[in-house]
Amino acid sequence: MSGRIARLAPLAAALAVGIAGCSSDAAPTALPEGPAAAPTGSTAAPTATAAAVPATVVRLTPGRPSPADEALLAGYRTFWTGLTEAYRTGRTAALAEATVDPARTRFVTRATELAANGRTQRGTVLGTPVVADLAAGVVVDCMDLREFRTYDRAGRALFPRDPGTTRVRATLRSVGGRWRLAGFETEGSGCRR
Repeated sequence: MSGRIARLAPLAAALAVGIAGCSSDAAPTALPEGPAAAPTGSTAAPTATAAAVPATVVRLTPGRPSPADEALLAGYRTFWTGLTEAYRTGRTAALAEATVDPARTRFVTRATELAANGRTQRGTVLGTPVVADLAAGVVVDCMDLREFRTYDRAGRALFPRDPGTTRVRATLRSVGGRWRLAGFETEGSGCRR
């Protein structure tokens, strides 16, 4: 699985789609400085070579939305907060609350798979979300996921960084007066932030 898929797959509904990237044969790179990884349930003592895992930061800057747009964007931000927590910790409650099917099944499954394989996804997520269609619940975004990477138990980055930005189209549905993510697609790379 390419580095881009490993990162966007959980982030994109099309994680299983083959997105161009580098092979996993590339040598792992060391993690940047950050807080230590949470225990994985292993009884083995940490080794002196284990690297620190970077903090996860979500920074979505929507500009100046109208009050109606702000409610939709709040649902989108809640999704990203739940997603990054689930991919970092394996805890999926906030992610499940921020989504509805089919997105819920896709992203919760991915978070569960990451945890089962001793992997996490961490780093900075940058976005500039814009409401494209309020009535349909559509948000478009130009995501910069270059620093949001997949790490193994030892704290090594498994795949090279993404080379640029990715266009995203998210569809949210209003449930109980709150917008929740229902669909998420990547629409190519090279958008401008």
